[in-house]
Formats: sequence, C-alpha cells, structure tokens
Amino acid sequence: MTNITSTPATVTATFTQNLLDPTITCTNCGGAFNVSQGLTYSASAPTGATQYDWSQTSAGITVLTGGGSSGSSGITFKVATPPSGAILLKLTVTNSLGATASDSKTLSYFPLDPTITVTKPDGSALVSGSVSQTKPYAASLGSGYVSYDWGQSTGVTFSSGTASSSVSFTVNAATTSVSLKCSIRNGNTSVNPSGDLATGTSAPTVVALNPAITVANTFITRGRSGLTASVGTSYSTYDWSLSTVTITAGAGTNQITYSVGAAATSASLACAITNSIGDGATGSVNLTPVDPAAVVSIEPPTFALSGRALPAASLTYAPLSQPWTYNWGGATGIVGSGVQPLFGISFSSSSGTLAVSAVNQAGDSTPATAPYSVTTSATGLALIAGKLGGPGMCEGQGTSARLASVGLTMMPGGTNPDFYTNHYWCCPPFEQKLFKVSAVGGSPANGYQLTRQAFTNTANGDPPGSSGPLVATAPGTIYAATGGALNRYDQMTNWAAMNIYSGSPTQFNCTNDGLAVLTTTSPPTFFCSTSDNKINRLRQVGGQPWTVDTIAGAADGSSGYVEGSGSAARFNQPNSVALLDANTLIVADTNNQVLRKLTRVLDVNGNELHWDTSLFAGGPNTVGSVDGTGSAARLNFPYGVVADASNLYVTEGNAVRRVTRAGGAVTTVAQRPATILSENDLVGPRSIALNSSGTASYAIVGSDLARNFLSVDLTSGQTKQIIGKSFYTPNTYGAPQGPGVVARLSQYQTGVAAITTNEIVVVGSPQQTFTLLSYASGVWSATGLPVSGWTDETLNPSAVVALDANTVAFSSKVFDPVQQKVLFHVWLLSRGGQNWSAAVVATLPSTVQSISAMTAIDANTLILPGGTSTDRQVWRVVKSNGIWTVQSIATGGTLATNDTAGVCAVLTGTGTAEVFISNRSGQLLRMPMTLASSWTPSSAPAVVPLPMLPANASGGAAIACTASDPGHVYLIDEGLATLYDFLGSANWTSVSINASYGVPTQRVNVPGPLASMRFSDPISLAVVPGASGLELAVIDAVEPTLLYLKLR
Repeated sequence: MTNITSTPATVTATFTQNLLDPTITCTNCGGAFNVSQGLTYSASAPTGATQYDWSQTSAGITVLTGGGSSGSSGITFKVATPPSGAILLKLTVTNSLGATASDSKTLSYFPLDPTITVTKPDGSALVSGSVSQTKPYAASLGSGYVSYDWGQSTGVTFSSGTASSSVSFTVNAATTSVSLKCSIRNGNTSVNPSGDLATGTSAPTVVALNPAITVANTFITRGRSGLTASVGTSYSTYDWSLSTVTITAGAGTNQITYSVGAAATSASLACAITNSIGDGATGSVNLTPVDPAAVVSIEPPTFALSGRALPAASLTYAPLSQPWTYNWGGATGIVGSGVQPLFGISFSSSSGTLAVSAVNQAGDSTPATAPYSVTTSATGLALIAGKLGGPGMCEGQGTSARLASVGLTMMPGGTNPDFYTNHYWCCPPFEQKLFKVSAVGGSPANGYQLTRQAFTNTANGDPPGSSGPLVATAPGTIYAATGGALNRYDQMTNWAAMNIYSGSPTQFNCTNDGLAVLTTTSPPTFFCSTSDNKINRLRQVGGQPWTVDTIAGAADGSSGYVEGSGSAARFNQPNSVALLDANTLIVADTNNQVLRKLTRVLDVNGNELHWDTSLFAGGPNTVGSVDGTGSAARLNFPYGVVADASNLYVTEGNAVRRVTRAGGAVTTVAQRPATILSENDLVGPRSIALNSSGTASYAIVGSDLARNFLSVDLTSGQTKQIIGKSFYTPNTYGAPQGPGVVARLSQYQTGVAAITTNEIVVVGSPQQTFTLLSYASGVWSATGLPVSGWTDETLNPSAVVALDANTVAFSSKVFDPVQQKVLFHVWLLSRGGQNWSAAVVATLPSTVQSISAMTAIDANTLILPGGTSTDRQVWRVVKSNGIWTVQSIATGGTLATNDTAGVCAVLTGTGTAEVFISNRSGQLLRMPMTLASSWTPSSAPAVVPLPMLPANASGGAAIACTASDPGHVYLIDEGLATLYDFLGSANWTSVSINASYGVPTQRVNVPGPLASMRFSDPISLAVVPGASGLELAVIDAVEPTLLYLKLR
C-alpha cells in the first residue's frame, strides 16, 4: 500500500477460520445408512461448530442422546416403529460468525419386531392372559423376516415347525410356567452378514389342567371295597364316571372311594375336570379285576438232615390262575421268600411259627400261619427238590382237584352233559375210582367240578377191577373194560356194578382209551384196541355166551404197518377207536402216525366175511402236523379219537385235529404254542370226549402228562383248563429253577446221577428234561440244563449213571421208521465250562426192547441189563481207543426168570468187578467178572442168584452199591416202597431199613430218621461220591421229588 506521497507502507491483518462442515456420518449403519427397527445407532458431524441443530430430523426417528436444536456433534438414535414415509437425519450447524450449513441423510428402514402374540387355536384371545396345561394354542409374530427360531421356548410341545412366523403348541401336562421365545433376523446385512437379530419373549400364566387319575394299583381285587382314586385339587368341577365299579364316597370331589363287584371281569374310571379359566379335560384309567389272594395252608417240616438239607416248608395248595407271590416269615435263615414259584422255603431255625402271606397283583394279601418243630438227624431221608404230596385224583372244583386220569367218556344228555373218568393211581386208597366231571350249576361259565361216585355193591364204594377205558351208552349207564373183563355201572341203582363178561375164556384186553360201543345191537357190541396191536370185538349173538374175537391184527401181536383183511393187517400201538356206523371203525394207530379205517365186508346175504383196513388220514410212519386230505395230511402220534355227526376229533402231539367223516380232510382246531405260556395250553392231550354226538360245540380233553382236563372250543380253538392243575404251568411242575422246595421237577423223572458230592443230575422222560441240583450252605438249588445236541422230542431219556464229575451216561429210545423198530441209544451228557452237550456213543441191537437201568464199572465200562422177557440179557458198552462198542456178556439161565429192574457195580480188584442185578420177583443176582476187552461164550461171567427178599415183599426195583461201602447192596422194593440192605457178611441176606407200608393208603414220602422215613414210589437211586458217609439220591415218580438219603 502507498500513501499520497507514494511512500510505500506495509499493513498486517490476522483472520480466524470458522469451520462450517455439517456432513453426517453413522458409525454402525453401514455405508447405505441401513437401520433396523428398535436397534440403537450413532451419528455425528465434525466438531468445531458452535451449534448443532438436529431438530429437523424426521419424527419417525427417536433421538436418544445429543439431539435437539442445541445438540451435540454426535447423537444416538433408533427407529422404534415402522415409519410412515421417508425418514431423514437432518443437521444444521452454525459457526462463530453466525454462518450456517446443513446436511441430511435418508435412512433405509428394515423391520425387526419380535413381539409375540399368543391366542387360542381359533385366533381368539386368551382368558386373563392364561393358558391351560395339556391344551393347544397358537403363537405368531410379523412375517417377512429372513429366519425364525422358536427353539429356546420352554414348557411347551410344538405340533408344527419352529422355523416359521406362526406356530402351534400344547402346554405340557406337568409344567407350571411357559416361556415362548422366538429369535428373528431381517435382511439388513450391512453390518451383520446374517441380518440383524432380535428375540421376543412371551410368558402367559399357566393354569393347571391335568386330568390324570392316580390309583394305588391298576389291578383291583374282586369284591374289594375302600379303594380310592384321585385327581389334582385345584379344579372348579369334578365329574366322575365308572364302569363296573361303584362310588361309595367323594362324588363331585377330587378323590373318590369305590368298590368292585365279586364277579367283575373288567373295570374303568374316568373324571372330567374344569379349571378356573373354563378349560376342561377328561382322564381315564383301565383297571384289571383279579381274584383275591388264595387262602393257603402251610405244610411245616418235621425233619432236617444235618449238613445236607435245611428244613423246608411248602404250601398244601397254591392256585395258579393268577401270578401271585408268597411272602414268608417266622423263621430265621429263610431262603426263597417272595420268589416264584413260591410254593415253599428252606430255613435254618428248628422251631417256631411259620407265616406266609399270599399276595395277588393288587397287593392284597391273605395270611396263614403254622407252628413247626424240626428234628435234625445225621442220618435219614430229606426232601431236596420238588414238593411232597404229588398228583392224585381228589374231589374238588377247578384247580383244587387233582387228577391222575386217562379214561374219559361223555354221558349223553343235554347241551352241557356230564363226563366220567377213572384211573387206578388216584388219591388213597390207591384203587379204581369213578369220578364225574360236571359244570357247576349246569353252566360251564361257573367252572367245573370233580366228584367221586360211590358204588353201593362194592366193599370200599369203588368200582371193581383195575383201570380201563370207559364208554357211556345211555343216560346213567357206563361200561368199563377192566382187566380183560367188562363191567356195567348203573347210576339209577346208585352205581351198582354188574359184571357183563368175566374175561374167560378169552380176555377182552382193552388198553388206554380204546373202547367203542355199537348200540344198534342188543345187547351192545364193544370194540377196543389192545397193547398187542389188535382190534378186538366183544359181542353176544342170538343169546349165546359173550365172545371175544380179533377183527384185525396179527394173532401173535406183531407190529408194523400193513393194510389188509383181518389177521393180515398190522398195527403199531393202536389206541382209541371210534365207530362211524355199524360197519365202519376208525382207529388211531399211534406209532404209525395215521388214522386207519376198518370196514366190515358182508356177503350177498348180509353175513360178515371179514374186516378190511385202509388208510384214512396221515402219512404212514411220517411224523408231522400238516393239514390236508387223506394221505396228504400229517399226524403227530394220534391218540384219542371221537366222532360226532360230521367230524372226527383227534388228540395228538400237543394239538386237537378235526377230520371230516367224509373224505378224511384234516384241519387243526387247537395247538399249543412252541413255548408253554399257561395252564390253558395243550400238553400231551390224550383222552377226548365231545359234548354232543350230533354236532359238538366243545370237547373235554385230558392229559396224563399235565394231569388236567381242558375244554376246547371246536369253533374258535380256545382252550381252558377246567379241572386239575397242569404240571407244565410256568413256575410249577416242569420249571426246575430255585432253591430247595421252591424248585419243581417235571412229572416222570426217570433217572438220577450224582456227579460230585454237591451236584446231582436228574433226567426226565418223556419231557426230555435235564436238571442240575447244586448244594451250598444247606440248600439244594435246581437249574434246568439247556443241552446242545439233544433236539429230537421223540427220544425218551431213562437209565442214568455218572462217569465222572463232568460226564453222565444215559439211555434213550427212538422209533426207527426204516427198521420199524424202537432202538435204544447210549448217550454221553458232558459238561464243558458252563455248557452241556449230548452225543450218541453207541446203539444197542434192534432186538433190545427195554433198558431198565445202567451202571458204570469205571469211566470206560457201562453195564445195561435188558428189561423184558424177550431180551433178558446183559450188555456191556466199553470204550477202547476212543470207540464205544456193545457186547452181550450174559443171557438166559437165572437171568431169564424175571424182568430186570436195577443194576449196580463195584470194582473188587485190579481188573475185576462185581455186578448186581435186581429183578421184579424180588431177587438179587450177582455177576463176578473180569474187565477183559471181550468174552467168549465159555468165559462170559456167571450169573449167581442171591437170597430172595422176604416173602411179604412185592418185587425189586432200583439198587445201589459202591466200593466205599463193600458188602452192601441197597434195593428198593417198589411194591411196598421199602429199602433193603443185602449184607455180604450175612451170605447176602437182606434186612429192611425202613418199615414196610403194608397197605397202599400210606404211599407218601415221609422225610425223617431212618426208622420212620417213608417212600412213595422211588424208582432210581444214585450213590453220592465223596460224601462223608453213605449217601444216596432218590427219585420218586408219583410225587415228582428228589430225596436225599443218608444211611451212615
């Protein structure tokens, strides 16, 4: 700059910069200013301005901090609700000079509202914001989101997917709180690639609505009162409804008291409840009426064998119609209390009062008590397995009766006629008896009862003669074939017995159930099968004497399968016979596996020429159970056969078959399952009778194996036990599991072998059972042995002997269809670790018809005497170089005087032994022998007869001897059940160890000291090796028991 004189001068000025930059930035909005509903964001402008005015920001934006006309350079904000239009962030800044500048940013809005709405399924609102347990509801939130996740909800069960905006759910029954949670994500990926996240929660109040009914037990005892049922206490109303039970108190409340009728077969309870918000629900429970626990009585023990058997108590009767339990007390050291099959216990105390409670499934119990006092002795007879008081035929209703019957006939008359049965081995006295099987009150729905029929003209009130088949010809008239004779029993004369045919000159030898009658002749004509393979007829023609003739079968009784006329025909153990008409007879030819048809052939004048046989149904010598017509069908040892107007009904195997009279078409009516499930299953059915000779609707079937009668519905095939108690019911006979008398043995145990001091193997026939009895601490426990290699059900294990601690030898028989013979095999039952296996090691010659016993001289030498009149010889089965061979070592002479019964052997020196054989006449035979590998006829051992049993003895049976007790052979007289000791020191004369029964009424096992012990029907003895004294294991056949005898 210059002045007027042009003199230059310099001026200096200072300026202050006032910034004016309104640019808005957002640190968490992304580059596009994307915002999600409800989330908080930060926006700012450069600092340095004197004023920041955010007040022009759109109303849809909520500024949380730093906003307003005099705000700060930075703010926080959110968009809480969906905007109605565009939304702007707007800022005006002013500097110190008063200058202004503005900026605005348009926000991109993304909804993100997790608010949950809960409604009823129809969309209506909740009552008081509450939900009820167990009820369905709906929940929803806004649509359009990228994802939905309801998975964090609690207290509910979703019935639809959990990845959508709307879901259906049910409130859980036991929950008291509900939390509904849903996490959503939107499409705002500017910050989070997955979208922004929000979670909503709803927690409606839960109101109880649980209609579950609480009962103490779903089993209820018939006739019981005072039972209670309840539901929750917080409800407004209770409405109970019941089926076959009666409310006695509490109707309209949360808890009722009710009763159940004595005849109820089903029952149910239901209760409808309402809660405080008006929701309702109904709960129900099905109940099962069961029988009251049985009234039982205790058989207290009287004897214990010191060191070998604790005292054992059992029940006289334990019904099995329901799976009851029995809880024992009153004694110390109880073994087996409260376990199945619950028939007994072992214990250690010597006196006191035993107590037992029979408890049914409903938990109701019936108590019983009995005092006991036990004598303990170092010697005597003790029960170690099974239950005393075996099967007999005793009067009673249903399962309270006891059977030992095979004969059965229907007495004509009515839809539900009476049936009659008989047998020798019934309850004492052991004589022939006649029993009536009748529906209680005339209605099968009431069950059946067994009642003895008393005869007026016999000394003991029983029918005359021994057991035999029966047939009824008219109401009140029964014919019985007994011991070759024929008797008539007349009900109208109070069962007076009349002999029709005395059995002379020719015996009418009817066996099993083979008796049929032709009533169109006068008097009737009778047909029957015989044990020697014949079909016989008994008739009276033209006033002449009664005569017996054979209409089919060989005169010498030879067996086989041959169709032919008269004596040219051959049968193999024919059993039942049934008449189709006067000229046609059907025979169950059991071992030939067929039904045979016998047709009477007449000449032109109507005179009889002969009877022809033909195949009616089944495959000759082919066992099976196949439906079909004639020879296409397969039968399994057919036994009983009866006819109505249209069909024949046949018992066989474990089934009942129907065979049409016209054509022989075979179908199965009823068959036992592979595993026996209950006492209602068919087990070895034999006898059969129909309820009508017209068109039968049901049959009564008897089994001498299961010892019961079953009814069989011929339409549905349903089977039901009506009389007796099956030996094969689970947890009774045939279930060899458990300690002491809790264990059960199958009927017909036939052999026993003591393999160690504390282990005994029992073999049963014909049930093919193997049972191991193991001793520990005074208790013998039974275990059924699954045996590999033993599968053929036609085999019958019998004679048994122990070879060593892990090996038992036994014999069995099987019908060989090729040779048409019954063959006898020798098996070894061997233990390897915990497993047992069986294998055949030798087969006896086909001429052998019976093996009654077996003994072992050593582990490589077995001795087996034949048991019948045609094979009275002694067989040696010897092992050499790993091969077992069979040799005959004695025959004829004294050996042939009677059937053999038992055998035992002892080593007497190096290479020498003595074999003792008992026979049925009561004589003991002695065979000194060397252990040479073979014999010639001149070097075979001699058979030396020893003194006979006393004159009053009835015959020998099982015997036992051991090298540890030289000079003694112990023999059971089977007839009198007396144990004898043959004394070598007294020239082999015998002395009795226990008193003889003398009369059959006393034939029961009685444990006790030697002088007072008694046997029922002991059939097998075995010396216990390594015992401290002389100890024997004894099998009883009538009472399926294993007894332990300590002699010294």
